[in-house]
Amino acid sequence: IKTLICSGDSWVFGSEICDPEIVKRYPSNVHIGNYDHIEKNDAYRIPKIFPTKLAENFSADCVNLAFPAYDNQSICNTTIEYISKHYINQGKSTDDIFVIVGWSSPERARFWYKDGAVSHKHIMWPSLEWFDNKQQKQFWQLYVAYFWNKEDYIPRFVDTVLRLQNFCNEHNIKYLMFNAFYQG
Repeated sequence: IKTLICSGDSWVFGSEICDPEIVKRYPSNVHIGNYDHIEKNDAYRIPKIFPTKLAENFSADCVNLAFPAYDNQSICNTTIEYISKHYINQGKSTDDIFVIVGWSSPERARFWYKDGAVSHKHIMWPSLEWFDNKQQKQFWQLYVAYFWNKEDYIPRFVDTVLRLQNFCNEHNIKYLMFNAFYQG
């Protein structure tokens, strides 16, 4: 293994790992545990997360594509896009990379939000009220009331996992996938 590529949500990103000095400097973030986007925390967080530790054990380079609150489709797409851009499209071999994916909650769903000049990915998790405006709140309420069900999110999750497995198998990429979100 020359390169370890990890992907997932906050568990793989290492969101919960924060320098105590940063906690003192940004006390308003404590109640939500939101230190993910404070670059000053990276020097403390990155050496302590499992992707870094595992890459060190293999004497491999580490690429951590994880991002807090990612849904599984974003995890899959980000992983495929990275490998395609940095390996396949450049004609590089994928024989020496190892991919580890920590899947997120299957209930999380990704939508594209557009309103005038605003356009961005919006990830919904039905058990958490998380939105930026009234329209997103209304959509969340409708989604939770009428569209959030196992008949939708379980097949979507299975399709997403199979898509990434097929991609890895097609390109001779070794991989390990696990459920990072729920404890069994």
